[in-house]
Amino acid sequence: MVRYPFRQAVSDWMEEYSDFLSPISFKVRSRALRRICGYVEDLYAHGHLSTMDPASFTVYDVKVFVMSLRSSEPKLAPGTINREVVNFQSICVFRGNDCVRFARARWPRLVPSVSKGGTPILSSDQISAIKSHVSNCTTKDLRPWMPIVLSLATGARANEFRNYKVEDFDLSARRAVIRVPKGIDSWGHVRTVPIRPEFLDVIGIYLEYIGSGYLFPSLSGGPVTTKTLAARRRDICKEVLGFSFDFRMCRATYGQLMLDEGIPLEVVSVLLGHSRSETTEGYYARVRNCVAVEDALGVWYDDSEDADPSAESDDKLGENELSSASAKISERGGIRTLGLQLRRLPPYPG
Repeated sequence: MVRYPFRQAVSDWMEEYSDFLSPISFKVRSRALRRICGYVEDLYAHGHLSTMDPASFTVYDVKVFVMSLRSSEPKLAPGTINREVVNFQSICVFRGNDCVRFARARWPRLVPSVSKGGTPILSSDQISAIKSHVSNCTTKDLRPWMPIVLSLATGARANEFRNYKVEDFDLSARRAVIRVPKGIDSWGHVRTVPIRPEFLDVIGIYLEYIGSGYLFPSLSGGPVTTKTLAARRRDICKEVLGFSFDFRMCRATYGQLMLDEGIPLEVVSVLLGHSRSETTEGYYARVRNCVAVEDALGVWYDDSEDADPSAESDDKLGENELSSASAKISERGGIRTLGLQLRRLPPYPG
């Protein structure tokens, strides 16, 4: 009989799935599952769980597990609780037990809901403050600022831009190549990204200063860790800028600025390295409400001085206006054009 069946199930799961996850994802998942092992063993030791075997958990054991997460100190965010529950569920299902799904069906509010909101972005004043400080830096003092600059200029993730090398940049073509993307060992692909024009000069100065190799080399010769880059960013936020942000906000800002400048969502999604545009729209960049309103008004109304309201009847849109409206909508995407055309169809004969 296995003394710690949940821990054994985690070990078996990790061995089974090691070939299907990238090293970074595998490391993160392994750490999360081992943390859950601690939760389960502690709850069982205090008599709160009926078993430690994931194949034998009941919906009541699931309820106890989730409620322990919700009442933990320090308080866990809803998103964190959801991730822990999903990881817990993966081990139970691995052992042939779908108890988590049954528990969520019995108690729909058991797991806190997570609002799907976009990542905050930097304001124009904050971006201007960063550009101002960077422009006043000496070449030697640029290094702690460059992770922020590269995140804003290329939309790269922290682990992606920490692996940047000088040869990955072609400033004459105003582009960079991300050779170590997220998920490189599974779903990720090497991608080329455009460099934002406002940061092109400072990147050129820094590349010339580094000369060759990694942009952020460690003493061992490889790239520095993301923790080191994050620590430098926190110091800059606290001691220089006076406002806080993280690299994910910089990445989201890169995407949102492109969208605001009229670059299609599908293009932004590719440049951010997303496999689906829904990911981009849900978590990183979406058309702003004010832009959407202006687009709709621009399609529906003609505010030109030459427009003659009496040229067409009040109850029927003229053919010229229909053509103009269709053309405008077509410029903004075929799906909306199709929707307008469908609304013009006569009722289906009954």
